[in-house]
This record gives sequence, structure tokens and C-alpha cells, in this order.
Amino acid sequence: MIPPDRLPPKPPAGARAPAPKKPPALWKQKLRGLLLKGLIVSLLLGGALSVGAGFALLMVYRQLPDVTQLENYTLPQATEIYTESGKLLTRISSQGRYDPVPINELPKHVQDAVISAEDRRFWQHEGVDFLGLMRAIYINLRHREARMGASTITQQLIKNLFLSAERTAERKIAEALLAFQLENKYTKHQILEMYLNLVFLGHNVYGVEAASQVYFGKSARQITPAEAALLAGIIRSPEYFSPYHRPDKANALKEIVLNQMAEDERITPEQHTEALGQQIKLVGLRTSYPHPYFLDYVMVDLREKLGDSAARQGGWKVYTTMDPTLQREGERLLAADLARLKRSGASQAALVAIDPRNGHIRTLVGGVDYAQSQFNRAFQAQRQVGSTFKPFVYLAGFEKGMQLNDTLKDEATSFGGYRPRNWDRRFRGEVTLMQALTWSINIPTVRLAHQLGIYNVIDTANRAGVSSPIAADLTSALGSSEMNLLELTGAYASFASGGLRVQPTAIVKIADSAGNVVWEHTPPRERAFDKNAVGLLNAALKNVINAGTGTGAQIGRPAAGKTGTTDQAYDTWFVGYVPQLVTGVWAGNDNPSPTKGGGGSTCAPLWRQFMLSAVRRLPVQDFDVPSISVEEPSASPEVSPTPEPESSDNSLIELDPDTLQTVDPVPEATPAQPVPSPQPTEAPTPEPTAIRVPAEQPDALMELPLPESVGETE
Repeated sequence: MIPPDRLPPKPPAGARAPAPKKPPALWKQKLRGLLLKGLIVSLLLGGALSVGAGFALLMVYRQLPDVTQLENYTLPQATEIYTESGKLLTRISSQGRYDPVPINELPKHVQDAVISAEDRRFWQHEGVDFLGLMRAIYINLRHREARMGASTITQQLIKNLFLSAERTAERKIAEALLAFQLENKYTKHQILEMYLNLVFLGHNVYGVEAASQVYFGKSARQITPAEAALLAGIIRSPEYFSPYHRPDKANALKEIVLNQMAEDERITPEQHTEALGQQIKLVGLRTSYPHPYFLDYVMVDLREKLGDSAARQGGWKVYTTMDPTLQREGERLLAADLARLKRSGASQAALVAIDPRNGHIRTLVGGVDYAQSQFNRAFQAQRQVGSTFKPFVYLAGFEKGMQLNDTLKDEATSFGGYRPRNWDRRFRGEVTLMQALTWSINIPTVRLAHQLGIYNVIDTANRAGVSSPIAADLTSALGSSEMNLLELTGAYASFASGGLRVQPTAIVKIADSAGNVVWEHTPPRERAFDKNAVGLLNAALKNVINAGTGTGAQIGRPAAGKTGTTDQAYDTWFVGYVPQLVTGVWAGNDNPSPTKGGGGSTCAPLWRQFMLSAVRRLPVQDFDVPSISVEEPSASPEVSPTPEPESSDNSLIELDPDTLQTVDPVPEATPAQPVPSPQPTEAPTPEPTAIRVPAEQPDALMELPLPESVGETE
């Protein structure tokens, strides 16, 4: 029982009893419970997130690359290219041109322009600019779009060298951590130097030095504040804002950078005014490295010699055979001659020059304008070679003991249904081998190939260095098979060298980054032809220039060569040489389509102009030819009209000389002597096909006066 003194007092008489207290509302109880649980969950979740974030941060940190790799960093696959004299020409990599420059050699306004454009607090922050980050967040939220970035120069360097371009939180964390490491390891000047040398600036170039060469044609050491501001302005999107593509936008960015430089007091008001008024002159978009047609071939040659994987690794020192003076002259001539070529219906040309004594390629130009077309016609274009193939036919005859005074009949004839024609549809009766080659007469050439056997002719071309397939039919005697200019010019080098075959090369030596030689060219001077036979051929090809279809190639000293023109002049050629240099020229169209010229009128003058420059410092030399007595070809040989073709099931359809001809199976003549190259026991019988049969058609020659002092010796 409860003690009386603990009982509540009784209410007075007549008083009303107090109402009992009501319990709290149910919703308030639930709210308090939820808040308490939420607080507990939040604390637990926050702790878990903190632990997880710390663990994730630790994992990211452990996977970070070592920033000390930058101490000897260059662009991946950077390979140094040297000229024949051992002078550094350029650096080439799979990523582009790269020309590093020490920061103390760059003007201060170049450094200041990049800092004002990309990282105005570069000298104050420790790798990550938190003030800049907050400002960027505010501006982007205010405008509800990404208008401002906050990556510092240090972060950009890290991203470009170590990280992918993906936009993820993990990458941004890694970028910030590495930026702190980089700032702790290197000085600000070292970081800025690496950035200025590695930043991408469009058109496949990296660094301010390479970009300055591409845009302004001069070193970054010499550019003005306005030019520096233009480079700095396009860093954010160099391909889009390139002054070659969008000059107005590039100039607008230049002005923004100059204004920021003035606001940051990095240039004086006078410098600011002067820079705003400067009209920047661009040198014209050419390529990211000099002499691109030649260097494209060098990189192909490098891959063949080292293999794709090793070549891509880079770091090689490649010593080439290029003569920069001759290379520039070849490029200049092809570009300057374009107007004349177009009048002849040709829109493209190519030129190759080789030293026949060692196979060194001195000049290789694959087109009239690399900026317009990177297709390299010097070695990538397989085209019918026309009458430039005929010397292989005659050389095969000379090797069998034939002489220049031996005669062949120039008259209508059929070889198993194939009836070759001369370009003028006339016959000259009996002609000597000298006359037939001098005038580039088709029928005697086919008759000689038939007499020798086409496999003997093919073997002669192969021994000279021709590796492209040659069809085993008589149309090949007139150049119906396809080759490239480099291959054909290299084969002619065996004529210039007196019968010694050399392998054309653009590289003489390859060394690794430490200077260790990993490959070196040793010219294999193999005797491919009898010296006497080559001497007879050289005598005939000299006469081509002196009195035949190649008189437009006269250079005032002993030279030999051969014109070539395919049907409808789809392809025109001239390959000629002196004992120290052989040069081949091709002109035509890429489609292909007919032209109005010929090898003698289109290519020979171009060859002549190049050779006049090329041989200026070479001593005058003649070819070693045997004592011969030949009848000089008359200026007006007796000719007779072409008779009507005989009526036959296999007769040639009567067409214009420049149209397609129907070719029937060609029976092979039994060779008089064993053929050196292996032959099939039974040649397959070809089906009659319609092909373009090359036809030599000399045109009116350009009047090109000879200089007064041609062939001076040193």
C-alpha cells in the first residue's frame, strides 16, 4: 500500500477533477524516429564514404606513373632525319613534327602569351589553381554552360603525357595528384619549358618552335608578341582555330590574348597597341616537315629495313641520301612548270634522280604540290611505261651479239594476229637498230622482241632492276606493262654505270638513340650486263637526244635517254642520264586521262632544266662505248603509206592510232640461246584482250636555249 502521506490531496468539495494529459501526436513520434535514424545512417554512410574515398584515393595514387620520366622525355616515335652531308634536317614521329627549344632561348613574350592564355596564376599555384577552379565553377553556373576551364599548365602537361582524354572523376583526381607531384619535383621554369615544347598546335606539329616554322616560316626565337599571342590563342582547339582554316577566329583569339597580357602587365601599353596593329603574314600551309615526298619514302624505306614495330618505336637517327639543293630544285621546277603541263593536258608530274655509282636517291618528288595531294607518284603510281621500255629489248639484242648497223624490217606484219603500228602509220623499210631506237619505231622493236623471245627481254629488264610483273606477250616490248618511276629510273642506272646494277636506296645508315649503327647500306655493284652491250645501247640512247625523239633534253654535254608516250599520251616519260646521275620524269593525270603532249615535248624539257642545275658541278664525262661506225639517221627517212590490213578473222579492227587495239595470242619464237631466267615449260595461252598499246608520238619541241657555260668542271 501507498503510505497516506504520499497520496495526492483530495480536491475541495464541489471542485472539478483535472482532465488527464493527452499523449503526443503520432506523426511527431514518427518524425523524431526518422530524424534519429537518418542521423545515425548519415553518420555511418559518411564514415563509409570517407573510408571508401580514402581507399579509392590510395588505389589511384598507387597506379600513378612516375613523373621523373619527364626528365628525358621526348615525343614518342621521334626519329631524327639527316641529309647526305650529315646535317640534321628534321624530326619525324608518328605523332608529328617536334622541335624542342630550351626555354632560355625563347623570348619572354612567348612564355607570357601562353601563361596569359592558359594559366594566368601559373607562378602562384602549386599545380592546381583552387581560386581559378572556384571562379570557373561560378562562371559556368551563371551562364549554365561550360564557358571556362580551370586546368593549369601543369595539369595540361600531365594529361597530355600520362593520362587519357576521358572525362571521369578518377582521371581528374589522378591529374591533380600528379600535378602536385610534378610541382614538387620540378621548377616552374622546367615545367613551362616542357609544356612549350610538347603542346599540340595543329597541323601535326608539337611545340612552339615547330608551330612557328609551319605558320610563320621562322623560329619561335624570332616571333613577335602578336605572333606569340596567335599561337597561344589557338592552343585550346588548334585544328579548328588554325589561321589557315579560320583566320578571322584565330585573329580574334590573338586580340583576346594580347588584351589579357596587357591586363596582366606582361606587355606595356605601347607593345599592346603595336601588337594589335600588326598584320601577321603566314607562309602558307605546306607540310609539317620539309621535303615531304622524299621523307615519306624514307619512312617507308625505314619500315622495310627495321620492321613496322621497331620503326614505330622511334628514336632512330636516319642518315639519308638526299641532296637538299637538288631536292629543292626538283620541287621548285615541278611547281613552276605546272602551267605548261596543264597546257599539255597534264595536271601532275614526278621526278627521281639517282647516283648510278652507288644507288643513292638524290632527289624524289612525287607531285607538283604536296599540300594538295600527298599521293607519291614517284613510287606509289604504277603506270604503263611506253617506249621507255624499248632499251631493254635492244640491250637483249646487243647481248646476243647484234650490232647497231644490223637491220630490221619496218613493214606491215602480224604476230599471231597482233599487228603493231608505228605512231605515224608509215613504214620505213630496212632500218638499222640505231635508227629504230633513235626514232622510237614500234614495228622493228616488236620484230626484235619476237626474234629474241619475250622471256629473254623480260629477263634483261629483271636483271636491270625491274621487279614489277611484265606480261609475257609482245605488247610488253612497247611498254604495255606497268612500273613506277623510281623502279624504272633505278633500272636505267645500270645503263649509266656501264652494266653494273645497284640497288636504289634513300638511307645510307640507321643508328639508335645511343649512336649504335643498326643498319648500313653497302652498294652491291653487281655486273648485270656485258660492258660492250651496254656501250652499244648508250651510243644509241645518246643519239635519241642528239637526233631523235629526245632532242628537247640536250644539255650541252654527253647524255643518253629515252622518251616514252603511251596511247593517247595517258602517260609521258623521259628517263636520261650522264655517267654520274640518272633522272626520270613522268607527267600525266591521276584519273588517268589523255594528254596532248608526248615524252619528248612534255617531260624532256623538264628533265633538261633539272639536269642543267644538277650537273653544274659535275665534271664532263662521256660513256665508255666501243668503237662503232654507224650511219647517222637521216632527217627525212623514206616512208611508205600503211596498206590496208588483210582480211582475216584475227585482223586488227581499224581504229585511230590512239584507241584500244585487240591483241590476239602471241606465239613465242624459240630463243637462239638458253634463257638465263627460268621459263615455264608451257606458257599459258592468253585470251584475246583489249588493252592500250603504247605508241610513241613525238610532238613539237619547246625552244629552250642552252646556257653559255654548260658542263663546267670544278
